[in-house]
Amino acid sequence: MAITIEDFLKSATEEQKALIDEIKEFAEEECTATNLYNQALAPFRERIEYEKRFWGEDSQITGLIIDQEILEPARTILRPYKNRLGGIRKRIGFCMERAIKIGMGDLGIIQRHYQSYVGKPLPAN
Repeated sequence: MAITIEDFLKSATEEQKALIDEIKEFAEEECTATNLYNQALAPFRERIEYEKRFWGEDSQITGLIIDQEILEPARTILRPYKNRLGGIRKRIGFCMERAIKIGMGDLGIIQRHYQSYVGKPLPAN
């Protein structure tokens, strides 16, 4: 059964408390990075919607404009944002793996997010 952070903190070691703080910091950093990514992505989404309305949803020219004039530059411009997010997520994944090693596998937040950040199922206790 999953344990809440509040209940867990009552008996957590200093190492476990420090890891929770570290995960929290990375989560805040991930939130900020995601917001920056979404802000950078917004003009590209708006331009795609404009082109679809102007040329038609299924128009061949719409597809060409989107692919060549919008998506190619978007990939280049958004790459640093995606790389930063990927790095943050990787660090959270390392924290999740460390959490399992130091006995935090029953913590609900670890159980819910482990696979998303680590890329493999939560190991059995």
